[in-house]
Amino acid sequence: MTRIYIILVIISILILAAYTALTQETATVTVKSPTLSTYKELFNDHSSTLECSCSQIAVEYNRFISQFEPEYHIICSSTFTSSEWLDSFYNLAKNGNIELDNDDFRVYARAQFQAVSEMCSLSKNILNLSSSIWLQTDFVTANIMTRVEFTTQIEALIEEFKRNTFSEFIQTFQLIQVTNNANQLATKYSSNWQFIVRSDYYSSIRDDSLILLGAKIAQISLNTISLPVTYEDDSCSCIQNSSCSILPGFAFRLSNQSLRQTLPGFRIGCLILDSLLQSTFSCLYNQTCLNFLLTTNYYAKPFPANIISDSSSSSSQNTIIETYLEQLFTT
Repeated sequence: MTRIYIILVIISILILAAYTALTQETATVTVKSPTLSTYKELFNDHSSTLECSCSQIAVEYNRFISQFEPEYHIICSSTFTSSEWLDSFYNLAKNGNIELDNDDFRVYARAQFQAVSEMCSLSKNILNLSSSIWLQTDFVTANIMTRVEFTTQIEALIEEFKRNTFSEFIQTFQLIQVTNNANQLATKYSSNWQFIVRSDYYSSIRDDSLILLGAKIAQISLNTISLPVTYEDDSCSCIQNSSCSILPGFAFRLSNQSLRQTLPGFRIGCLILDSLLQSTFSCLYNQTCLNFLLTTNYYAKPFPANIISDSSSSSSQNTIIETYLEQLFTT
């Protein structure tokens, strides 16, 4: 009996000694206002147990994000959005010796390139304004974060800011589009509505005598009929779908004969903006297509331009412009 008692006592002592040896006592040590180097040393030695509360739990983003400059699509800084390029098409329009069909790209070229230029400017203005407001937002954290955790969270916040900004812009833009489409506004190019004037008195007047009538012509009562324009072999009517569009043509003369070339990428249709959003920049990546545009400008005002080249040209040239606009032309 005594032996059993002694054995149990020895076993108990061994268990207690083993538990004491394996058990680690945790002692809380407080370091007030540590320097950055001190914090790094403590983190390296006690990364799993270190807790460091912040004396200021809210800090504005602009305290640690000094620059917020998005990268924009190369088209926004290219020749094709410059005022000189736009003016070359304006001079072409004033040249009365050149007659163009309604589906000729040169009729809409200046308006479309100007729209691209305005979209680039609008994108930059929106992001500049939105980012300046966003940078005043507080970054809130009660405890200090590791560099990896901090970087990951900041990148996530930036992506969230971009998504929210893009979404708010697109919602507003689509509302404007819906309003314009519902109002059935006619364009100056007669690309969505054709107006046919019917007047016996008007038709009886010779064209060369109209100028002699002067102000009297304004007093004539004219009856007009409005007809919706159709595209895609008359299968798409602007009265039902404002997104109707086709690839534009490009007429030119060669060896005393008239030829016609279809330009890739750009589209024309009921509304300038709607058809532009369906377009791509593929023509501006193609030297042959660009040569046609340069030939156009040669008759108005010679203007040098080079094709667009970037590292992602294979995918960029087939991306519709609406996709770029949804991302405010950022890359």
